[in-house]
Amino acid sequence: MRARQKEISDEALAELISRIGPNARQLDNEVEKVALYVGDRKEIEFDDVATIARATRWPAPLRWAMRSGTATCRACWPAWMRRCGRLKLDPQKSEIGLLYGLISKIRAMLLLKEMLQEGWVKPDMDYNRVQGQLERVPKDQLPEDRRFNPLAINPYVLYKALPQVKRYSEAELIRAMDLLFQCNLRLVSTSLDESLVVQQTLVQIVGGKA
Repeated sequence: MRARQKEISDEALAELISRIGPNARQLDNEVEKVALYVGDRKEIEFDDVATIARATRWPAPLRWAMRSGTATCRACWPAWMRRCGRLKLDPQKSEIGLLYGLISKIRAMLLLKEMLQEGWVKPDMDYNRVQGQLERVPKDQLPEDRRFNPLAINPYVLYKALPQVKRYSEAELIRAMDLLFQCNLRLVSTSLDESLVVQQTLVQIVGGKA
């Protein structure tokens, strides 16, 4: 991205990795395609990746769960752990994309829970109404940093996360985010089996164990 003088949002990066997998050559090809697609615009957004990047090699149910936001339901965790054990895109890096996608989803749920508490968004199951509520959120009360600005997230991602937000307390989501970041540190700083590290983290999140 830097070589092409582009920046990419966290959500767009997670989407790109979830579509392509952590394969350096394929990622470079897709980055070039997306960079050409946005033209002179410096920042690459979620919609750019969703429009132009092709999904390859990841199992279809996993790709859909990552994109739609349904993967955070507790009932999904066992299937996620089985898929984590089967992913063999790259012997060293296959779980990184899975992890970054989870971090992106948990962050979206945290931001969405805050908006629900503020009364800016109602737990409505109609996408058009939810989208209208998001458009009326007071922008001057939101942080400028896009990583913590819920309106920087694709509205459909927030809409699909709504049913899952009710299943978790704010404390549980904060704890899950902390565990995922610890998992990231372990993946990049140790030689432990990556699949095992991610599965242990999922077990901690689901089981509520420290």
